[in-house]
Amino acid sequence: MTKNLKCLKPSDTILDSAKNMASINVGVIPIIDDTGKPIGILTDRDIVVKAVAKEMDVKNKVSDIMTTKLVVVDEDTDLTEACKKMHDNQIRRLLVVGKDGKLAGLVALKDIALKSKDDKIKLHTLQGVSESR
Repeated sequence: MTKNLKCLKPSDTILDSAKNMASINVGVIPIIDDTGKPIGILTDRDIVVKAVAKEMDVKNKVSDIMTTKLVVVDEDTDLTEACKKMHDNQIRRLLVVGKDGKLAGLVALKDIALKSKDDKIKLHTLQGVSESR
């Protein structure tokens, strides 16, 4: 799990989000409310497909294009259960929240590939995330 993530607010601009992603070399930024709870997630693909391809003004707010249907796990969730959620929901990144509901981190497919010793879990997760439905 990656902790201490760069986060944005829904009122930040699409341009701000792209600049932040570029400066820290990431493809995803969680969007949080004023209490630190996740309310959205924004990927580089969201920016391309939902904004750039539709010629949206990059000064529009992140809230215009962020994904709000979040799939989250709490920080006590084991890796197998996190992989199952990623597989079942076809997502490459999974937000992790603390008991207070605030963002605690993010588990990415990369984390599973590097940290899991179970090749079956790795393969199952990758197949589920990648298959067409």
